[in-house]
Order: sequence, then structure tokens, then C-alpha cells
Amino acid sequence: MAKLGRGIAAMPKWMIERELEVNSLQLILEQYQTFKRPMYLLYKDAEYQPQRIRTFIDFLSNYFAHNDGGTKLPQ
Repeated sequence: MAKLGRGIAAMPKWMIERELEVNSLQLILEQYQTFKRPMYLLYKDAEYQPQRIRTFIDFLSNYFAHNDGGTKLPQ
């Protein structure tokens, strides 16, 4: 709705960085302090887990533990 000009949205900057760059969204209410919300990653805990899944879990855990959510994700 926000992209259609019909409302506002509270989103992490990393999710909307492209929209901000091309001005399809703009930041408002910047004077207010934001707060962090918990993020959960659900996966099946199994005896066998493909390495790509373990790598992805480790990447996300490390990224969100060391970033404030306002930085760009690696491309």
C-alpha cells in the first residue's frame, strides 16, 4: 500500500533499499526512534542436514547478530 501512495509502512531499510534509491518510497517520521523486533528462522532439526542449509542458517545468524538491519546484504 505504501508503494501505491496509500499508506505508510515500518520496514527494515535492507528490505526497501532499492525503493529508496529510485524514490518509489521515502523515509518519513525519522525523528522517532525505531525498535528491533525478534526474527526467527524455522528449520527441521534432522540428523542429516544438507550443508547448504547449515551454511544459510549460519550466515543469517551471523549477519543479524552483527548488523543493525540498516546495512546492505551481500549480493
